[in-house]
Amino acid sequence: MNYLIDTNIFIWASDDSEKLTKEVSSIIKNPDNKIYISLASYWEIEIKKNLGKIKIASDFEYIANYNGYQILEIKTSHIRNLKNLEKIHNDPFDRLIISQSVVENLTLVTSDKIIAQYKANTILN
Repeated sequence: MNYLIDTNIFIWASDDSEKLTKEVSSIIKNPDNKIYISLASYWEIEIKKNLGKIKIASDFEYIANYNGYQILEIKTSHIRNLKNLEKIHNDPFDRLIISQSVVENLTLVTSDKIIAQYKANTILN
């Protein structure tokens, strides 16, 4: 299966956090699954690191490559699809990640209950 993990799941997975459920942990660790991480998450992490809001042990690309994640570039089709999303909340990073999951037909793995309200295939951590 193909999954897109959101920013929090990426951070927790990189730290082997106990915040991950067994289901999500097994999805991420299953070598038969293809795990994607959005370039939007990279952007969000760098902004939050620079503001001192989060600490992450290593570089985004290093973590992604080390874990075998595929970095999902931002395409114009992802931006264009934003207009089709419901107006449930206004977080621009989340909305772009949701749009990517819809356009690319990926199951979105998230810890955000608001994201799970969108009409997208999601697994809630």
